[in-house]
Amino acid sequence: MPHSLSVDHQGNVWLTDVALHQVFKLHPSGRTLLTLGKRGVPGSDLGHFNRPTDVTQAMNGSVYVSDGYRNSRVIQFDASGRFVREWGTPGRGPRQFNVPHGIAVDSAGRVYVADRGNARLQVFDSTGRFLEEWRSQSLGRPWVVRVGPGGFIYMVDGGDQPAHGADRARILKLSPTGMVVETFGTFGNYDGQFVWPHCLAVASDGVIHVGDVGTGRRVQKFVP
Repeated sequence: MPHSLSVDHQGNVWLTDVALHQVFKLHPSGRTLLTLGKRGVPGSDLGHFNRPTDVTQAMNGSVYVSDGYRNSRVIQFDASGRFVREWGTPGRGPRQFNVPHGIAVDSAGRVYVADRGNARLQVFDSTGRFLEEWRSQSLGRPWVVRVGPGGFIYMVDGGDQPAHGADRARILKLSPTGMVVETFGTFGNYDGQFVWPHCLAVASDGVIHVGDVGTGRRVQKFVP
């Protein structure tokens, strides 16, 4: 069950598989370059994941994985896949998570984690030191986070998904300090709307692709 996908600065493809409990690095041709975790074996130690949600690579080669559906942590590896450190426990305080669902790193090495269950973005330095949290009504409930051109932060506000009725489903563009610059999208199944926006990609030219799962079942492309 491939869950998230990102492309590093060398064009390699990184993805998490929540059913296999693994993280993969792939050559653009599809050849497997690196595998993290044990196939089909969940766990919470240094060699296992439990339904990892997202992965990103920093410019210095560091790899960060949000191990978030069953564990509540971020794990850092070096470029060769060797364990460096981990941080996070269940909870609502700094360095605690409730479904860390998305992760991204900017050019300065700051790590952004979409702490979905706690309706906030947490920001850390490259070593996991807590810097700040972004939480507000205008921010909503972060599901996915990506860094785009100019250092802007792009985020999916997937809403609270109530049992009945429409909810928020939109994309936010944030300044590097967490201020909302613009938003687009609403709940619905027409062009430019989303039902369950679950993944996000931002290209170097500002083009945005949004994957809509559940009953949405489509990818939409947006231009600046």
